[in-house]
Amino acid sequence: AHYYFGSKLGLIEAIVETLAQDVAFVRAPLIAKLRARYATETVPPREIIFAAFAPFMGLLFHIDYGLPGIRFLSRLIVDSNPDVRAVANKFTSPLANEMFELLSRSLPDLPNRVLQMRILFSLTNLINGMGDIAALATSPFGNVCMPGTLENPICFIDYITAAISAPSTGHVTDEFIAKVEDIRRAYAGTGPRVKSP
Repeated sequence: AHYYFGSKLGLIEAIVETLAQDVAFVRAPLIAKLRARYATETVPPREIIFAAFAPFMGLLFHIDYGLPGIRFLSRLIVDSNPDVRAVANKFTSPLANEMFELLSRSLPDLPNRVLQMRILFSLTNLINGMGDIAALATSPFGNVCMPGTLENPICFIDYITAAISAPSTGHVTDEFIAKVEDIRRAYAGTGPRVKSP
């Protein structure tokens, strides 16, 4: 491994590049069609999110690595090592920038920074959620996994579309600040607490 990749980080980077190339191969024609449509119409956000996320979700069916490949990426996303994060960003950056380019046209009333944060939240949700997809079988609501159907991915696409498309409140109220401060004090031990029995 050292001979071919130089280091553990080099090996990780090679794996990420392989995953990124496979996803990009499937995603590129979908994104190209959306860009072409913008010449004559505004593309709905849901179609953009589907074109961006469905190719990653489809990795579950990859003949060589499937779910282990998704779990590998999920592990990188939560790693705090800056070098590992930089490698993970090589996978997420093209997708994030494509989404921002297209969604900013479809959602012109959303401030750029708000849209960027929502895209980042959704990417984390996508990768970590797919990495732990087996948890759908043992959720607080019981087994909500629907194998052999498209119910789970449709629900996820709907959820992300609603989250990204929601109007921005645009400001922080005094009431919101007060509620956050109450929560902070409770955890810091300086506010009211419920005593353990």
